[in-house]
Amino acid sequence: MSTQPPEPETLQSWEDAFQYPLPVVRKLEQQLRTHIDENRQRLRSLVGISYRDLLGTAEKIIEMDEQIITAERYMGEIGRKCSARVLERVEAGNRKMSRGVRKEEGQERRMGIVAQTRVLQNAIAVCGRIVRGGGDALVGAKVLILGRLVHKSLVEGGGKTEQEEEVPAVVEELRRKLGQMRKRLLGYISRSLVRADGDKMGMVRTLCAYALITSSAPKDVLRYFLQVRFEQLETKAEMPSEGVLLEMLDLYSQTLFDTREGFPRRFAESLAQLSKVALVRDQGVRAISELSLDVYEQWIAQDVRNFYPWVRHDQNLSTTEVGDALASWAKQAQACLLQGLSETLRQQNDPHAVLATRKKMLSKYLSLSTKLRSDSHVQAVNDIRAAFLNRLEELAVQAAQLADIGLDAQESTAGSTAPEMWDLSTGDMDLSNGAIVLRKEVIRRRNGRDSATQGVADVLDQWIGRQAHLGEAIASMRATKWDDDLDLDLEEMPDGESLQVILSKQDPRQLESVLRRETTAAMQGAYRKVEQSSESIADPALLLRILREVDQRRRNLEDRLQEGESVAADGNFVAATQRRQAMSIAEDLVSQYSTALRRGSRTPTALWDGSPPLPIQPTANTFRFLQALHRKMSGAGNDLWSPAAVHCLKLALSEKLKDQVSLERIDSAKAMTLTNGHAEAPRNDADAADSENALDGEHASPVGSTTNDFLVQHMFDFLYLQCVVATGHKGDGELSSSIEAIRGRVALDATGYERMRKGANDYWKKTYLLFGLLAVVGHPL
Repeated sequence: MSTQPPEPETLQSWEDAFQYPLPVVRKLEQQLRTHIDENRQRLRSLVGISYRDLLGTAEKIIEMDEQIITAERYMGEIGRKCSARVLERVEAGNRKMSRGVRKEEGQERRMGIVAQTRVLQNAIAVCGRIVRGGGDALVGAKVLILGRLVHKSLVEGGGKTEQEEEVPAVVEELRRKLGQMRKRLLGYISRSLVRADGDKMGMVRTLCAYALITSSAPKDVLRYFLQVRFEQLETKAEMPSEGVLLEMLDLYSQTLFDTREGFPRRFAESLAQLSKVALVRDQGVRAISELSLDVYEQWIAQDVRNFYPWVRHDQNLSTTEVGDALASWAKQAQACLLQGLSETLRQQNDPHAVLATRKKMLSKYLSLSTKLRSDSHVQAVNDIRAAFLNRLEELAVQAAQLADIGLDAQESTAGSTAPEMWDLSTGDMDLSNGAIVLRKEVIRRRNGRDSATQGVADVLDQWIGRQAHLGEAIASMRATKWDDDLDLDLEEMPDGESLQVILSKQDPRQLESVLRRETTAAMQGAYRKVEQSSESIADPALLLRILREVDQRRRNLEDRLQEGESVAADGNFVAATQRRQAMSIAEDLVSQYSTALRRGSRTPTALWDGSPPLPIQPTANTFRFLQALHRKMSGAGNDLWSPAAVHCLKLALSEKLKDQVSLERIDSAKAMTLTNGHAEAPRNDADAADSENALDGEHASPVGSTTNDFLVQHMFDFLYLQCVVATGHKGDGELSSSIEAIRGRVALDATGYERMRKGANDYWKKTYLLFGLLAVVGHPL
């Protein structure tokens, strides 16, 4: 239903007005009251002017009647005195008098010039004092006009005396000073008008002073007033800050109220008062002691004494014209305010500072809009809101942007040793602030953060901090309560929603959406950059640690990421990196283990158990291989060996062991260790000692038996290694082919094989804690 009131002319009776909804009736009432007030003021002005004109006409008629009576009396007396004898006596007397009068006229003219020059000098001095002291501009304008009139009288009415040549030089100098004083007074008027703390009557008097000095019509005065205020707004907009912005808003609102209250009625009444009293009879002018008008008035020219201030009434203002001019000015001023607001917000990088300015600006503007009730101001509120929202979105984009984490510079520090946890016990630590430093060091060493990884972590932590700071700002936007007593017609907002909902819900929701989108894009970009850096960073451990740091932040920001978007590291890339790490650990050790197998050694059959005797523990080479493997894993960093990484390592070990410990390699290695049917002596003292201790003084077995025992012991080692590299998934049987080949060679029955398999499994259960990193149960990626 339309909320616009009907035209009063269309109503047939008063009952028709109440056929509309109550809000429409109230608006109709306000409209009728406004029209009544305007008509009352218009009629009052017309009646007052007409009444004054009638009084003036009556006074003129009475004065003319008195003059006619006086003229008739004079004519009668002249007629009675027009005899020849009387005329002769009069002529003789006139000749005597004229000779004396001519002597006095020169002196009187000189005194008049001196007196008027003194008045002109004093008028200039008084104007200067008013400008310097911040006096009444209207009094200064009247004094300036008096000085201009006196100057004109001096120029046009100069005497014919001997000192006539001195007068023009003095008058010309005073004319120049008078022009300078006019400029200074206009500047003072301009400065007075831009002050928003002045009273309404003082502003009207200042505008009247401008009208007197420039002989401007009311339309020109209004245009000048609005132009001065707008120039002040532009000047303030060049120095943007929060304080200046609030001053601009105060000046803007004060201009709207001053214009509505000052024009057209109050200004027109003040102008009319100026022309009622002669300038030299004005109380404000005569009260100035420097002019000494009580002394010099008699020497001032008659036309100056009879001068009434003249004001133009040919372009009187109407309420409609004032409204149109004010609407046009308000549109330009709003654009200037928005420009200053944009410049101010561009300098603010803290979202909380932007929100504080937003609260102050919108509160002031809403308070202004409730008093003015204009569509343009409702739109201006929306524009200001949009300006703040745009700046907050820019800050959200900046906060969500992840700075370069320096992956390109990590190559120089790649491969550095991970810090040891127990090194903390040997160093000093400042605990004056509690255990915060200790906690940070423990976390750093637990996560294997060397200088390269710590730099990435610091960048990510700063990024998270910016995110949290902006998140607090968004929460503050939602918690802000706007004054409920602001009687603003919120249905007139462009989207038809409540301003409270827009400011406290819609804007935070839109800002949060931007933050989510940009954060998601930044997180995806971080993963891509890590993946691209794999070509320049050769150390897979560094890549895995950086990926873990990024992934930890992703989990912390889970609720701030865009819904429906998949943000995670590429599984194939992670698996490939973990495989690179596993291969770097396993490759050399498996080769060394294979070499140790090829060297060969006596089989410790004395340690076998059961019937028939079978191995119950692996060889020293196998055990040393696992110890070296575990040391190398620990040296790379315990933090690297997640279940997935251990899974990759075990798969890599299975592949390498399958290639290095096949039956063919064992046969070739054994053939190299036999010479003329006897076993080759141990290659080093340590192996000899191990063999002697293992045999416990027993003699070596025959060659055929030695070969069989050698294979059985290796079969047990492989069963033990199979337990070590088992992952519980398909692919754990990489060593099964070698084990089955050896089993077929040694002709081991099912019972013996089951005994060996169970023995290897039991031995792994007894010793797996010695290899804690390998004891992690792996899982597929």
